[in-house]
Amino acid sequence: METVAIEKVREGQVEKAVRRSIAGLGPLPKPMAPGARVLIKPNLVGAFDWRTGATTNPAVVESLAEWAWEACAADVAIGDGSGHGQHTSDAFRLNGYEEMARRCKARLVDLNADPVEVPCPQGKVVKSLPISRTALEADWLISVPVLKTHFQAGVTLSLKNMKGILSWRGKRKLHFVGLHQAIVDLNTVMAPHLIVVDGTVGHEGLGPVMGEPAGAGLVLAGTNRVAVDAVCCRVMGMEPNEVPHIALAAAAGMGPIQPGHILVVGEALEAVRRPFKRGEINLSQVCAAPGLIVIEGTTCSGCNISLALAFKEMQADGELAHIAERAGPLVFVYGEDADLSRVPDGAVVLHVGKCQREAKHLGPWVPGCPPGLSPIKDTLREAAGFPRRGLPPELWQEGFEDEAGADPDDEGRAPAVSQSR
Repeated sequence: METVAIEKVREGQVEKAVRRSIAGLGPLPKPMAPGARVLIKPNLVGAFDWRTGATTNPAVVESLAEWAWEACAADVAIGDGSGHGQHTSDAFRLNGYEEMARRCKARLVDLNADPVEVPCPQGKVVKSLPISRTALEADWLISVPVLKTHFQAGVTLSLKNMKGILSWRGKRKLHFVGLHQAIVDLNTVMAPHLIVVDGTVGHEGLGPVMGEPAGAGLVLAGTNRVAVDAVCCRVMGMEPNEVPHIALAAAAGMGPIQPGHILVVGEALEAVRRPFKRGEINLSQVCAAPGLIVIEGTTCSGCNISLALAFKEMQADGELAHIAERAGPLVFVYGEDADLSRVPDGAVVLHVGKCQREAKHLGPWVPGCPPGLSPIKDTLREAAGFPRRGLPPELWQEGFEDEAGADPDDEGRAPAVSQSR
């Protein structure tokens, strides 16, 4: 029987909720040994404000750092590796992690910066992964995901939160070999000793970053990632077997999802259950303009998010409809192995992202992995005969050519941020 604790955050007292949730678990199956090197791993997918529910509330992380020191840790590091094309240092800075780390005498570490190729002998779709050396060398791992939905993975909770210990290349790799099974394969290599889910805000709809704050006001804790994710799913109004990677992890024996095998303590699950908006994305619906066609191949979340954000911003000010009226049909193609048979005769085809690099001679190409919003917008404007508003293409294309043509792991672009105790 696995135990999962649910606590409400009352009167903004986050630390009390965190400590109550851990205490509700009783004696931990693998207690922290004195002198342990502790890594606290939040979800900092990118430079997005925690108040949106997209990233982990620094107050939850600070509470865990203080708890770790009290448990006689010798070193406390706070680390994550932001998504491909994002920089963890920006996420630290935006969310006040630098000041928070100084207060609680912890080190900040960019987990994108120090990958080590590690075998994955139990993996079904991956046989090795570039995992952060800091994560590998930690004696005790605390995972601090956010309670949120995800447009590709269904949810992004403790199982998926482990993606942050991979380098940019590793994160991208998981999407191209089968995301759900790859998440499970990753979790055969490393497992957290404690999971504390930040539901102080939560994020619903087009997660991981394009949704809305959910206002959940909760903290959940447990030591088994599958059981924790199962309870989180039910809090969000869905069944865990609806999420393939959770069902696969349960089938692999990583933990239970059946209610009869999970003891929920603290708040009653039914008392806090509130259906979250699902995170399904359809770019053809997002653009919602006649004459614009989107053809998606096999891709990671980077291009989806970049295109959706660009379309939504251009739609909000009426520019997208104006472009479609003047230029159509315009076709956006992104991802590997995209089906070009859907391209109508006479259409202008815009190829987007690194996966379409080999097709750039066929029409306008937006480089980048993922592509930036400004280049997407300007390429679309130019295809419709409107002037660009951003940098001249000879400037941004040069920079994005470098990024698209090289492995970010080899570029040294993401130095670790460190503060000593």
